[in-house]
Amino acid sequence: MPDGELARPCGCPILAFQAMISGKYKVRILWDLKDGPRRYGEIRTGLLRGSIGAKEIAPRVLSRELKALAGAGLVARKDYGLVPPKVEYRLTPAGESFLPIIAAIRKWGERHLGERPPSDELGSI
Repeated sequence: MPDGELARPCGCPILAFQAMISGKYKVRILWDLKDGPRRYGEIRTGLLRGSIGAKEIAPRVLSRELKALAGAGLVARKDYGLVPPKVEYRLTPAGESFLPIIAAIRKWGERHLGERPPSDELGSI
């Protein structure tokens, strides 16, 4: 995806970026994929881990978020064409380039919004 392609519809790179990652789960999904490809069920489980009192994500919502991330070029979907279905999601190079930004946001949150979460907690950023 060429630089600035997402910025054109909004006229502002910040608004385009905000539109691309808006949603309750998108940034958390990207962060969960930092360790490698995951299947749908693994992503769903990862979103519940570390979130005290978290409600289970509806399958339709997770599917919508994954489709939006794929449409934005941040996540690639690989369907193995098997029965039962086997589908994996992984970060694209654009998605990987976004990880340092998420890490910086996480670090800022640790400094300014509370104590550092345990290191194995992927659901919390």
